[in-house]
Amino acid sequence: MIRVLVIDDDHAQRFLFGQLLKRTGFEVETSTSGDTALELLIVDSRFDVILTDLRMPGTNGQYLIHELQTYYPQIPVVLMSVLGLTEWPDQTAFGLMIYLQKPFDRLQLVDAIRKAIDGNRTTPA
Repeated sequence: MIRVLVIDDDHAQRFLFGQLLKRTGFEVETSTSGDTALELLIVDSRFDVILTDLRMPGTNGQYLIHELQTYYPQIPVVLMSVLGLTEWPDQTAFGLMIYLQKPFDRLQLVDAIRKAIDGNRTTPA
């Protein structure tokens, strides 16, 4: 079963994304912030993909991405935000990650998760 870590400070969105993914057959863990996600990953990094919002209090999206790329490069990341990708000041931090602009539907979400996982499998180590 594919294991997804969903990171979003908005309870309603975190719950919605988690339910959509569970109904599609994914195993889902959730985190309320980048800080708590990083703490969780120290204990358990066996995730197939991470779905994270970029605008959260505390650990901002770019710092979280930096930490994920540094310490967990084997886990593909799907970024999501209400902002378009071109509105972010430093897009280079995002590398080849999949980006979803909110709002999106279940099919777009599942497609992004699958693309991130498939892209990670074809990327040489």
